[in-house]
This record gives sequence, C-alpha cells and structure tokens, in this order.
Amino acid sequence: MIEKKRVIDFVKIGENTNIVKLSSAYDTNCSMQEFETVDDRTLQCMLDSEREMDSFQRNERNHVVSLPEDEVKAAKMGAVTVSVEEKYFSEYDSEQINEILDVLSKLTYRQRKRIYMKFCLKMTYTAIGLSEGVAPASVQESCERALRKLSEYSDILQNTTIKTWTDLLV
Repeated sequence: MIEKKRVIDFVKIGENTNIVKLSSAYDTNCSMQEFETVDDRTLQCMLDSEREMDSFQRNERNHVVSLPEDEVKAAKMGAVTVSVEEKYFSEYDSEQINEILDVLSKLTYRQRKRIYMKFCLKMTYTAIGLSEGVAPASVQESCERALRKLSEYSDILQNTTIKTWTDLLV
C-alpha cells in the first residue's frame, strides 16, 4: 500500500527560529498546540527523518528479487524453499500415508508387530515366538490372519509410491 508522502509545513520566522505545524509532522498530535517553535537543527532532523522514511518505504515497495530460471539454483540461493514438485508429492504422499495407516489400523498391534518382525526384520516364526514367549505355530497363524486381512487392500498397498510403508507397521 502506498502511503501519502508527508510534507512538514514550516515557516522560517528569524535566524535559527522556525514555526512547525504539528499536524503535518506527526500522525497524532498529543499536545493541545497547533504550532511549535523549533531551531534550525531540530527542523533539519525532522526533515531528514521524513526523507529517510520515504526512501525506506519506496525501497520496500520497489524491491524485487530476481530468480534464476532453474528451480534447483533458486532453492540453493534460498529464494525458493519448496519446489512445485516437492509440494505436490508431499501432499500426495501424505494422502497415501493416511490410506496406508487406515489399512494398517485393521490389524491389531500384535499382528502389526509380528508382520514387521517377519518381513522387515526377516525373523523366523520360531525367533518371533521365542522373543514373545509363545509357540511358533501361534505366531504363524497370527501372521497368516493378518495377511488375509491385508489381502483385501492389496491394490492400495501395491499401487503406492511409498516404498517404506512397512515402517508404518510399528
């Protein structure tokens, strides 16, 4: 938004004596006075301050950062933090993660843990059974039930672009 340039109204009435209209110098005039007598040095400070403020506002309005044609170079400069592709895929990935979590919520915690140990950690049913203190046949049956539940959602799990969805098991 472009603000109206403020012009300080003043009249020189003598050597080193000036009268300034306060409403032209300040947005809100807190005193009951309409005019104030100031010396040349004070008037010059007021005028310099207004000139600096105008210059600052003009620079802020007109400041333009040129970006390179290549998004990678722009990202390295720090001008662009997330590319369009990254933003799209991060939103797409979060949708897929939510779908996968919804599918995995159909399994019990114990089933998710056992599937993780069997297929991610490559443990045998016997090793899983020993770590949990149950029979290997019980672990195998639990894993088979979990896989039957997951088979209903195989299209979601197979068509996902997220390769490490198995980490979501635990």
